Amino acid sequence: DLQDDADVGPNRRVAGSADALLDAAIAGLAAVVLEGEGPRREHVSMQLGNSDFYEGEVLQGQMDGQGHYTFADGNVYVGAWRKGKKHGSGSFTWANGDSYEGEWEDGQMSGKGRIVLRNRLTYDGEWREGKCHGKGQCRYHS
Repeated sequence: DLQDDADVGPNRRVAGSADALLDAAIAGLAAVVLEGEGPRREHVSMQLGNSDFYEGEVLQGQMDGQGHYTFADGNVYVGAWRKGKKHGSGSFTWANGDSYEGEWEDGQMSGKGRIVLRNRLTYDGEWREGKCHGKGQCRYHS
């Protein structure tokens, strides 16, 4: 099911409101099921009710596959989605220029990744559930 967007940031689960996605499905933007075949991914461009914008693949009414999500606050995620959550390889750039590039699991930074904060700090390493975890290297820049 879809979540509302109470949180802001890279670990926020996004998918818009159920009403917005239902409207998209009615408009023919969601997955198409042909007789004898399973659901198919469709490429969509849609403005969500919260002023976020998504362009990419949708499967059964959820972001699934590759996509580009622009948040109303200026944050941007580009990468893989699965069942409405960031999952696989992707990059998140905050409106202030900070960025994370790496692996995602179930909507959170998880696996190997690199975060650059205000061009002053870089962490390359392992992540779990949105937090630095395991082996990694932190560098400060002057």
